[in-house]
Amino acid sequence: MQLISKLFTNLLEPKNPLALQQKTHDLFVQVNPLNGEIKLFNDDDECLDSLQIYAWQSEDEELKTEAIEMLKASIKHLQTLGFWDNLLFDLPFSIELVDKTFTTKEVLFFLDDDIVPITQPLLEGHKEELADFLKTLLED
Repeated sequence: MQLISKLFTNLLEPKNPLALQQKTHDLFVQVNPLNGEIKLFNDDDECLDSLQIYAWQSEDEELKTEAIEMLKASIKHLQTLGFWDNLLFDLPFSIELVDKTFTTKEVLFFLDDDIVPITQPLLEGHKEELADFLKTLLED
């Protein structure tokens, strides 16, 4: 997870020649399952950095679920550290997992002042309470 976090934090490193120089609304993450390479792209589809994780290599071209979960966990960890509050990440801001044609496979992270995405079911863990409420409501 630290390697993935470092891939993102390198975007703001002054010593990095590919560091972000202007505001961006989107980052695109491309993962090649055949060699485990992760690439980060900006709004203009320019490669900003890359990293190879050998554990993510796969014979087929399908990305492992644990790879996606690890990307999300790294991004969320950086959010708790306030990394995405940097002024170079302009709202609305998203990080999207894309394939080689830049077709979005999944939105990994979305940040906006006005819109709050719901990643878990809204009433998760409240099935019994909801059933009781509906039963009472329908009886009346």
